[in-house]
Amino acid sequence: MSFALRAAFLDELAALAEFAEHCQADPQRHCAEVSEDAAAIAVDIEEVADWATSTLVALDDDRNIIGWLLAETDPDMSRVWWWGPFVGETGADEQLVVASALLSRGIENHPDHDEHQIAADRESKLFAGLAEQHGFASQEGSLALRLDQLGGVDPSSSTHIRLLSASDDLADAVASLHDETFPGTHSSGEMLVRDIDAAHRVYAAINDETVAGYVAVESQNDGSFYVDYLGVAPEHRRSGIGRRLVASALSNAPTDRTCAHLTVREGNTAARRLYASLGFTEVRILAPYRKGFSLD
Repeated sequence: MSFALRAAFLDELAALAEFAEHCQADPQRHCAEVSEDAAAIAVDIEEVADWATSTLVALDDDRNIIGWLLAETDPDMSRVWWWGPFVGETGADEQLVVASALLSRGIENHPDHDEHQIAADRESKLFAGLAEQHGFASQEGSLALRLDQLGGVDPSSSTHIRLLSASDDLADAVASLHDETFPGTHSSGEMLVRDIDAAHRVYAAINDETVAGYVAVESQNDGSFYVDYLGVAPEHRRSGIGRRLVASALSNAPTDRTCAHLTVREGNTAARRLYASLGFTEVRILAPYRKGFSLD
């Protein structure tokens, strides 16, 4: 098969989002980094700096889009999170050829980034084959969980739960706990507390004037409520603080949120029990493939 690769054009935004929406409904082509709704995908794409120059498009001989790939980069970490590759409904061999060409060119376009991640539905043979071709290692998977009823969650607790602002005097303590709990992750503690706003909230559990735990949540462009990070200090674990933090965040979610969702590592049995107790159910298992770094 023959096709051409080029950077995206700004006026292709809607077409790229609609193309991705169709892919997201298919476990073989589902990318864990992206929403499942075209309108939300379009907004998410626009929020990536220089999204058009960071996006590669594959075109067939008739100039139809048959695939695309976007690089979300973090220069400080020298890391790229790849959105896609998204490929059309062709045979498995053809899909892998297009996906591989997109990823090869994408990596070539980012020579200053040594760390790369793609993430997909565990069922995807496409992404597994792509990872093998390009030297990505499969690492511990995560469960994608969803809660459709946000109301009625009881956050009652003797521990004080406090909604933080970026200038809160406990912000530094939350940032430190985050860095200890999630070393090397996408957002540092400093970023977590700096980016607090109407859409990004952080709740802290206060015990004897110290931070016992925190939860970071986000109102996303698809109308959902995302539980991004939950961290509890080692000396306060198994005391119910984590559950109360999540329950507080859910009970205070904006009224226009349609559902809540999150991901949790397969091996984190304590967290899985916590979320199950709040009514979260499994949607899919996500498989991360990483090159140049590991979070295991």
